[in-house]
Parts: sequence; structure tokens; C-alpha cells
Amino acid sequence: MSDAFLSWFRSSRTSAEEFFALAEDLRAAGLSIVNETLGTAILLNIEGDNVPMPVDETARLIGLALAPLNVKWWEGGGALVSLFEPNPVEGETQTYFLDGQPLDLRDRLAEVLLRRVAKQPDDTIGLILDHAGNSVDYDWERFMRYGPVALGPVPDLLVLSAPLFEQSVPDDWREDFRRGEDGMYVLDRRR
Repeated sequence: MSDAFLSWFRSSRTSAEEFFALAEDLRAAGLSIVNETLGTAILLNIEGDNVPMPVDETARLIGLALAPLNVKWWEGGGALVSLFEPNPVEGETQTYFLDGQPLDLRDRLAEVLLRRVAKQPDDTIGLILDHAGNSVDYDWERFMRYGPVALGPVPDLLVLSAPLFEQSVPDDWREDFRRGEDGMYVLDRRR
């Protein structure tokens, strides 16, 4: 089993309203915040136990950004776990743990987040998609928030804000990136 993940580093935190919008975007892509059997959202507590929680309360807790929260998203009978982690200074990191998830679900999730990045590029520091987990041990938090540091193992998809790209990507890597219409720099090595 790999340590596949998708992480979105933001300079702001998700409000309750933004969480509802994200949940709607993910629902349109086939992932639901609501567990069909229980009719509620599911958070994971520190021991990893499932904690049923009304969706409104989940959104409120995400918006408060008091502590990291693990949220489950559902597709059929399977679950995808995400972590909403507020940064102590500002912003947050959303990480989606992709182990055991089919490639089409990974791609749908990535497309949802890429559309959100395109809508709010000033709020995005960077986004990483690593199907094999090759870069899971690299200190992405330090690279994204506290650089400049050397770029580590290159994941399948790496999206960087212009300032981060200029500050941290070495010259010999720059030609591998393309600049998107939203001003973000993209290195895409997916299939």
C-alpha cells in the first residue's frame, strides 16, 4: 500500500460557507459528506473512531479552525478521509488520503480542487497530488509556507503560486512547468 495523497495549501481558512460549497462541488463529483446509513457527516476522533456529526456542525467546526479535523467523504460504500488542518499563523492545509482509492476518484477530486484553485488563485499557495506517495516524507509544509528550500521529490501534479515558484523552483526545473491562466505554475506528470 502506498501513501498516496492530495494536499491543498491555502493562505486562508475554510469558512462554514466555503465548506458547504466544497461539499456541493464534491457531491457533484460523486463524493458525499453524508453517510447514507447514518444520514450524518462522520468525523474521526483522535483514536480514529467514527463520530456522527450533523453537516451544519461539521461546517461550523471547520470554520472555527480550532484544531485539525478529519472528515470522511463517501462514494458508495467506501470512504475517503480528509484532514482540514489550520496553520498556527494563518491559512490551512487540506489533505485527502488516497490509499485504496481508484484513479478515477482521485482524478475527480483533483479536478474539483483545481477548479477551486482557479477560482481563488490568490488564496492558494500550492497543491500536490502524489499517486505513489513518493514525496510523502518530504516537508511540504516547510516548502510551501516557510521556504525557500530545495524542491524535493516531484509528485504527479504540483501547482505553485507565482511567488513560491519564483522563490523555490530551481532554474533547471522551470521549463517543466507551464503557467496557467490563473497565474499558477503547474507541473503535471499524471498519466
